[in-house]
Amino acid sequence: MAEHKQTKAARPEHPIPPRSEEATPGMVDLSDHYLNSLDDEIHAKPGNTLSKLPQGVQAFQETQFDVRGVIQLAGKDSLQITGVVYPKAVKGIRVHHKGQQLHFLHAAAWNPEDGNLEIGQYVLHYANGESRSIPILYQANVSDWWVRPHDKPLAGAQVAWEGTNPRTQEMGYLLRLFKYTCANPLPDIEIETMDFASKLVHSAPMLVAVTVE
Repeated sequence: MAEHKQTKAARPEHPIPPRSEEATPGMVDLSDHYLNSLDDEIHAKPGNTLSKLPQGVQAFQETQFDVRGVIQLAGKDSLQITGVVYPKAVKGIRVHHKGQQLHFLHAAAWNPEDGNLEIGQYVLHYANGESRSIPILYQANVSDWWVRPHDKPLAGAQVAWEGTNPRTQEMGYLLRLFKYTCANPLPDIEIETMDFASKLVHSAPMLVAVTVE
């Protein structure tokens, strides 16, 4: 793995666009939590951006999302790989919405070389004081955002977007984001907040948008 003499905290290097007036309450506002803009060189790698991803309120696989940035969490080796200090978790994401389903526009960074397929979780905190966890499972509902053209789709998620950036083009890879839809465990109770947490295995989750429907 590459060694870095200096490290830096994860934070956006380019401005995050303002939230569109078209965004609905069910499109969770991640404005205060983004760690990269779509124009940033993600993982401190030249040319490794999501600048071709459509921004703002966008439909992916028939779900509307508020797309403006990326939250990358830490993996157990992410600091050594990137030189960037990512958080283990982002907590207290405001939701304040009810819904039957949750849609996640997400991906992973790095594959699970250590064999750990549960790479993170979404923890929902409800207005009645209860909490429920939704596991993020590699090769079930998420996979690496860098993919080979012949890689198979996931059984539990859909390819929501496919593109490239200068770095992946050089290496013959594609970029993919995945839409994972799951039932809300407590659909009749308002979700007050959500936590996005890493299991600190080799593969680390990255989140672009969440919609409660």
